[in-house]
Amino acid sequence: MKLGIISGSHRSHSNSGKVGDFLDSLEITKKTFKHTEHFHLGNLNIPIWDESIWNEVKDPKWHEWGLISQSLMNSDAFVIVVPEWGGMVPPKLKNLLLLCSDNELVHKPALLVSISSGNGGAFCISELRSSGYKNNKICFIPEHLVLRNIEKEGDIDK
Repeated sequence: MKLGIISGSHRSHSNSGKVGDFLDSLEITKKTFKHTEHFHLGNLNIPIWDESIWNEVKDPKWHEWGLISQSLMNSDAFVIVVPEWGGMVPPKLKNLLLLCSDNELVHKPALLVSISSGNGGAFCISELRSSGYKNNKICFIPEHLVLRNIEKEGDIDK
């Protein structure tokens, strides 16, 4: 089985990326999944959704999305690490979920992990549960994690 870890921040060296790396390094992850792939959205060149994604002759801007889409299709389950930005999900993560048709994420389980540098983190879970599955049909499991004060509790790099 293959686990896809999606770190939803725009920033390339983000705390959500570090949390995703940590989750990837856990012994339970290695025992449960034969393969993992970490999708750091801050390091991926994903175009903003527009109607040209449906064109038979694809605009070259969609080439990298095609590769990402295929990797998502090959994953059996997901962990989505989402930073809460002003009480909301970052636009790049929402864009990814909009780009996914009923092929990439459909009926696959996903654990939501929210991170916040303060006492927040719950609003983005609510936002994803209310609209993040629309059209892509991902199955958010009932449990979720909210990691608060992510920078105050110790060195996130360790």
